[in-house]
Amino acid sequence: MAEALTSLLQVAHVAIISGGDWPQFEKQIAARLPPHITSSAFGQEAPLTEKEKCDPDSAKRKVIQADLRKRLPDMSINMGGATSVDITKKGVDKAYGLRRLSELSKIALEEIMFIGDAIFPGGNDYPAFELGLKTVKVKNPDGTLAAIAGIVACLS
Repeated sequence: MAEALTSLLQVAHVAIISGGDWPQFEKQIAARLPPHITSSAFGQEAPLTEKEKCDPDSAKRKVIQADLRKRLPDMSINMGGATSVDITKKGVDKAYGLRRLSELSKIALEEIMFIGDAIFPGGNDYPAFELGLKTVKVKNPDGTLAAIAGIVACLS
């Protein structure tokens, strides 16, 4: 992945928030954001193959999402990844973060491309699509690598 990102950095401005070192992320990003809870059925460190078997069609999380939306009407409840459910303050979602990124970086939203695995109604990446960004839906890290390779090929 590092090699792919290095290639991407040679042809485009890049901002990435995915995994990484928690203390650095907490200091740079999380401490500045309103509260956000992510519940992952197997935990963040579980193998992706096991996570994908748990809820392959998102049916289980859709039931949880519908229940939480009734119980927490002032919160935004979205699915992410293979097993996660995100709970955030309404309006504090990927679109919020992308608008802030655009403002701070002086890169117009029209020039931003978003890659995510939950670009569907109810997915935590869907706000990027609703914002009008160019989006690329991927299934897993291999899909991300393929998307990056395609972007690099087109921009080189």
